[in-house]
Parts: sequence; C-alpha cells; structure tokens
Amino acid sequence: MGKENRYLSIGLKFSLMVFIMILLSASITGVAGFLNYKNNVDESKYIFSAFLNILIGSSVLFFVSFAIIRKSIVKPLKLLMNASNQLAAGDTDVRIVQKSSDEMGQLMGSFGRMAENIMEQSKNAQRIAEGDLTVKISPKSEKDLLANSLQAVVNSLNDLNSEVSRIFENVVEGDLLKRGNSKNLKGDYKEVIEGVNFILDSFVNILDTIDISILIMDKGYVTKFRNATAMAGAVIDRKNLMGTKCHDLNHCDMSQCRLKEVLDHNKKQVFEISEEATQKDYITGITPLTDKNGVPRAAVEFGLEVTAMKKAEKVAVKQLDYQKNEIQRLIENLNNLAEGNLNIAVSDLKWDEDTKEIAENFNLLENSLQAVVKI
Repeated sequence: MGKENRYLSIGLKFSLMVFIMILLSASITGVAGFLNYKNNVDESKYIFSAFLNILIGSSVLFFVSFAIIRKSIVKPLKLLMNASNQLAAGDTDVRIVQKSSDEMGQLMGSFGRMAENIMEQSKNAQRIAEGDLTVKISPKSEKDLLANSLQAVVNSLNDLNSEVSRIFENVVEGDLLKRGNSKNLKGDYKEVIEGVNFILDSFVNILDTIDISILIMDKGYVTKFRNATAMAGAVIDRKNLMGTKCHDLNHCDMSQCRLKEVLDHNKKQVFEISEEATQKDYITGITPLTDKNGVPRAAVEFGLEVTAMKKAEKVAVKQLDYQKNEIQRLIENLNNLAEGNLNIAVSDLKWDEDTKEIAENFNLLENSLQAVVKI
C-alpha cells in the first residue's frame, strides 16, 4: 500500500494557534498575578494588570491570526480568482503551483492541473486548426469530454482526409466510377464526401453526353473508364468492361502502341485512324493524366469520328478538280472564238453523282456557245 499523505488542516492549524495564544495569555496573566502577589499589589491593580495582559494577548492573537489567514486563505484565493478570470477571458497560459499540503494547497494543485489540461487541449486544438492531424491527445478519463471530443475531431478529419486522398488517387488513375465511402463519417464531414461523389456523378454524366469517344487506361493498359459514346456497339456493359486490357479488346500491336509512347514520354499525341472493317475515319488524341509530382499515372484517349467530314472533303476535292477541267476547256473555247475558230470542243469528262450538277451547268454553257456559233 502507498504511503498515506499526512498534513495539518487549516482548521487544526487555527485551533492550535488559538490554544497556544490562550496558553500564552494565561501564562502572562499567571506570571503577572504572581509578581503582583509577591509585591503585595492590591486587588484593583491586579485586575487591571490581568485585563491589560489579556488585551495584549488578544491583540497579538488577532494580528497573528490575520497574518496566518491572509497567507493560508486570502492570498491563495485571490490568486485562484485572478487565474479564473484569466481562463474566462480565453487566456490559457495559467500556471498555479501547489505550495502546501493542506486543503488550500490541494485546491491550488487541483486548479493547476485543470489549467494545465485546458492549456494542453488548447494547444492541441490550435495544431488541429493549423492542419496538423498527427497530434497526440491523451484523455484524462472516460469523462474527459474536451479531450475525447478533440480526439473525435482528429479521427473524423483523418477519415475525411483518407477518403479525399483515395478519391484523388482514383481520379488520377482515371477510375471515374469509384466513389468515396461516407459511412464512417457524420454531419458536415459526411456531406463533404457525398458532395464530392455528386460532383463525380455529374462529371461522368457530362462525359456521357459528349459525342466524342473518351477512354481512360492506366499504366498497365487496364481500362478504367469509357463514356457512352465509346461504349456504343460494345457487347458487354461498362462495369464488366472496366478492368480489361485495352489491347486484348482491340487486338493492338503493342510494338506500335501510341498509348505506351504517351505514358513513357509524358507527351500527348494527335493522329488519324482509318478503320478498314468499318470504313470509318477518326481523329484521335491521347494525353497523359499525371499526379501532383507530374508522373503519368494514366492516359485519356479522345476519339472523334470524322467519316462524314472526310467524305465531304473528298467530294469537294473531286468537284473542284472537275470544275477546274471544265473551266479550262471553256476558256479554250472562248479563246478559239476570239480568234475566229468556230469549232467548239465538246466535254468528254465523265461525271457521277457528286459532279452531276456541275456537269449539267457546264453543258448549258456549252450549248449556249454552240447556239451563238450557228447564228
């Protein structure tokens, strides 16, 4: 068993002091009476002398008592009152030192430990406010509401930070279909993750409405995301498609893989692709997705079908070539007419559906020239 803490209480100290003062007064009175008796002092003088001695003893007792009470009670209480006002004003830099083992000393010790705990938790709260989530919080007991609440805040912020970091990692790797887990969070912390999930849902919905094929693959060539346009004609749904190797689906020649070049050199590429099987043309761009250190973690491939555009371009070139030849022949006929040569060269150019309208217009011009020549 531990050693018992023995001390003199304030009440016992005061009682001993009074007892000593009474003994002192009685001793003085007794000595004075004995001297008076020995000197044959009359009774009235004896009474006066006794009264004077008691008065002197009582005065000494009063001043000594006042000094002891001031030192043992008033001064510590004033110190505690000032410290309480300091804490009430929000200043936690309060230090109280226990200087005795009596009731007042124990009160000051308890108050000092309370002030130290408040100051410690205030510093912890300041570190948390500055974003330091490595702070160590030590609750004094299960009922230490302040410390337990601060620890709960740290736990919630760590959970929130972990979820945000995990969402960031998913986005950097192109996995736009994974969402944050808000089950372990409460209140506004939970709403933060749910808000981020809503933003991701909205972003995916926007990507699905774009008429551009969007594919995201990680460094292992694993498919992480395809928008609705890229999923058109797929024989499996999007969830089952995720996780498959892109070269297994497209049967690519890895020696000529542009995705590999983008990820290896961290440099985007733009090129054209013509598919013989589908007779479709595409303009494709691949750009890397990098982490905060600039290291490629995945790549996004954008594919825009330009089959109609390419066809229109070919038709336009054909029409321009046909029109150029017809204009050249028309100029030659006009020059011949200017020189008096009435022989009008007849067009032998073959036309098709793309050049039919142009051919008909030039035939009208040719017929008009021939009508002029006959006149």
